[in-house]
Amino acid sequence: MSDELYRLRLSMLCLLQTLHIIPQMPSRPYFTDTIVPDIYKRCRQEVQNRVNQARFMSFTTDIWTSNHSNESFISFTGHWLSPDFVMQHAVLCVRHFPAKHTAHNIAELLTDMRNDWGIHADKCHLLIRDNGANIVKGVNDGGFENEACFIHTLQLAIGDSINSQRAIHDMIAVARRIVTHFSHSSTACTRLKEIQNELNMPNKKLIQDVSTRWNSTYYMLDRLARSEERRVGKECRSRW
Repeated sequence: MSDELYRLRLSMLCLLQTLHIIPQMPSRPYFTDTIVPDIYKRCRQEVQNRVNQARFMSFTTDIWTSNHSNESFISFTGHWLSPDFVMQHAVLCVRHFPAKHTAHNIAELLTDMRNDWGIHADKCHLLIRDNGANIVKGVNDGGFENEACFIHTLQLAIGDSINSQRAIHDMIAVARRIVTHFSHSSTACTRLKEIQNELNMPNKKLIQDVSTRWNSTYYMLDRLARSEERRVGKECRSRW
């Protein structure tokens, strides 16, 4: 919302309050049953019109598990060029995936999501996926021309390189234990903030890496290796 529109709405509310007119706010069911479905319908129709104009489309897909609910989902994103040669993309579908992540189930879901948008197989140029054996077979069984994600392939190569060097592997393991301790202990986290304040340093949390994102390991080590963090480490060891 722009500042001008915000000020206009605020002025209108002030006027209504001055006139003792209390506007009737729509109920929650009205939003969930009417407003949100209408927004979705109009948005989907706009995307559908653009998809229909595309001559060819490429796709990306991924399966992940929510950290909060431990539920799995699968996504299906389309990428294409408009008639005036402007790159377009849209998340066409995200579906709950409670079933086993077998190649058969993956193939069925991808095909169903593609058909839901009326996209014919001859319109599909390429689908980018990760290197998991189940998704590779599922994409092939679904009849999609496909290639592996370059970043995921690079991630696997870097992971193999790190694991092949014992010293580096052990160093990362120690770093993870340190970060995990501060992440899971409220007492340690509070003490870290106190020491940073005493040293006139900005409050910086330690960064926990994620196994599926190799650059997050770099960020974790970089944060630990900074001279400011080493000063904090010395203070921590001297006080605990």
